[in-house]
Amino acid sequence: MKSAALRALRSARHGAVQPKSVAHKSLPLTLNSLRSSSQHGSSLSLSASRHLYSTPANLQNKSPEQLHDGLGEERKWSTPLAKQLGEAIEATGPVPLASYMRMCLTADIGGYYTGALEEGRDQFGLKGDFVTSPEISQVFGELCAIWYVTEWMAQGRRSKGVELIEVGPGRGTLMDDMLRRFPAMANSIDAIYMVEASPELRVAQKNLLCGEDAPMTESKVGYHSVCKYNALPIVWTETIKSIPIAPEKMPFIMAHEFFDALPIHAFELISVGFLRAHINFLHDTARNPD
Repeated sequence: MKSAALRALRSARHGAVQPKSVAHKSLPLTLNSLRSSSQHGSSLSLSASRHLYSTPANLQNKSPEQLHDGLGEERKWSTPLAKQLGEAIEATGPVPLASYMRMCLTADIGGYYTGALEEGRDQFGLKGDFVTSPEISQVFGELCAIWYVTEWMAQGRRSKGVELIEVGPGRGTLMDDMLRRFPAMANSIDAIYMVEASPELRVAQKNLLCGEDAPMTESKVGYHSVCKYNALPIVWTETIKSIPIAPEKMPFIMAHEFFDALPIHAFELISVGFLRAHINFLHDTARNPD
């Protein structure tokens, strides 16, 4: 099973040199998220991968937008995401490892989970990078469903107010397997919430759980459709914070193989205390905001 760090690095480095002109509509929002996640304190500046770009040594202090080689050509980035990362570092200085990983995993330009996948590529399965247990056998999802029914019975068999919440649902295979084994508590379920940041995976989950012809509407909460099992309403949200909180509800939360895909902060203990790891250019070792 690949770690989030390996998936992030794969996303940043994947593919050949891209065209010189790339749209960057999400860059201001990305930079804001980088600034908000930065904290004051000591830091350890790591080097960005050499594979992100290729630049002559005598021109390494130029900005990403203005850099040209001796023939007047712009720096050649390995991917649009690599260029976006370079511009973010140039604008804000070295960024925390967690911010770097977050961009690699969920950026809309080449993010591992959220960037548009090229034809024939998939993150999951035999043609992808890793396989999770729901993709191997339906038994795993059915056993999870039995556990949820057991907990529902232990808490008094409530007749309404049950919410099923899955964080990082992948293709929706686990939820599909679980819903086939909920006849005892099906009438108690008010709604199903799928926390998914990827537009492509949201569509894949909707097609599996609701059908390809099922409509999907948008609201302030998220995206809505109707499940093929008992006509239960399904709501897709980008974050778990978007799910309404009500004291009368009974949420059951599934987060299968989700936490290993979260961005992390890295620290090194030295004689004077902890240093937080940042990502920086190899040539930009003098500039450090902390």
